[in-house]
Amino acid sequence: MSTSTTNNSDYALMMFGNNVVSCASADDEIAKFEKLALESSTSGGNNVTDNGAPPTSIASDSISNTIPSSTSTWEATWWPQDQMIDLINYIHDMTGVNYALTIAGLTLSLRIFMFPLFVKAQQNSSRMAHMKPEMDILKQKIDSADSSDTQLQMQYGMQMKQLFKKYDCNPLKALVVPLVQAPLFMSMFFALRNMPDHFPDELSTGGTLWFTDLTAHDPYYVLPILSAISFYGMIETGKTQMLQSGQQGQTMLNVMRGLALFMIPVTMNFSTAIFSYWTTNNFISLAQSALFQSPTMRKSLGIWEMPKPIPGAAPPKGIMEQFQEALDKARNKDNQKNINMTQPDKIKAHNEAIDMRRKLDSITTKRYKGNRRKQRK
Repeated sequence: MSTSTTNNSDYALMMFGNNVVSCASADDEIAKFEKLALESSTSGGNNVTDNGAPPTSIASDSISNTIPSSTSTWEATWWPQDQMIDLINYIHDMTGVNYALTIAGLTLSLRIFMFPLFVKAQQNSSRMAHMKPEMDILKQKIDSADSSDTQLQMQYGMQMKQLFKKYDCNPLKALVVPLVQAPLFMSMFFALRNMPDHFPDELSTGGTLWFTDLTAHDPYYVLPILSAISFYGMIETGKTQMLQSGQQGQTMLNVMRGLALFMIPVTMNFSTAIFSYWTTNNFISLAQSALFQSPTMRKSLGIWEMPKPIPGAAPPKGIMEQFQEALDKARNKDNQKNINMTQPDKIKAHNEAIDMRRKLDSITTKRYKGNRRKQRK
């Protein structure tokens, strides 16, 4: 065995000692060294990683992992509609049902939560209707009384408080339902309007029946028509209370009927996600309105029957008539005040008005001259 052969085998053991297990002879060592050298020289063109996967595959996998999905990029703000979106997603993830049923179920839950408020509003409204005749008599006394008589005005104020206490009602209670319902309605509407922009993949398959894509409008326009029909039915069910305000109520009723028909072309291009809430809410309102019309249910909920009209009494005045009447009363008070004034008082008031007019003219003239001087400079 030559010296050069021995040196080559030692070099092979130093460079690739981890890959060489044992050698029978120096020739075998040289053969393995040449094989390993050949493999190392050609491995740069094979583009194969240690785990056997091509680099292009690993790069594509890493790119796909770094691209955020619509869910991972969603960050809710403090706005109510964003909080509503989080609530819808939470219920969807917890129950596993599709988004259409999730929205409908959430709507039903919110209406059940608000049902006691609607009952309280109906109770207050029925009591206010029974109190109205006594309230009108007391208002006439207040209007005919001398406004300068402080003691008498305080006495009428105490009678007004006792009247509200007697019937257990308050006009401010009528504002509770709108103040609670309006924010919820607006939050749900804007949440469902913006939700397809943030979760398009989830909502595109989150529907049911014929509207499987909640990001698109109803292809058959069934939901807009159902929403309009339920709204119209809700108006017709509760028109009795509306008509009690006389001609003004009849006008309002006709306007609401026209609005129900006008809703179809206006809302026909809304996404079915919005109609999943809107249609459900309208049908719940229709059922609730019919429930409040039942005498048995009204009695069980403590809602008084509406008072019967007094024979021979004038029909109730509308909003515009009441406004015009209040305006006429204010004018009459001013005229009465002028009539009660003595001749010296009238002359004094006239002179004060002239002096005030002169002061205003003097101030206007000074400002005008000052502006002219500035322009000349």
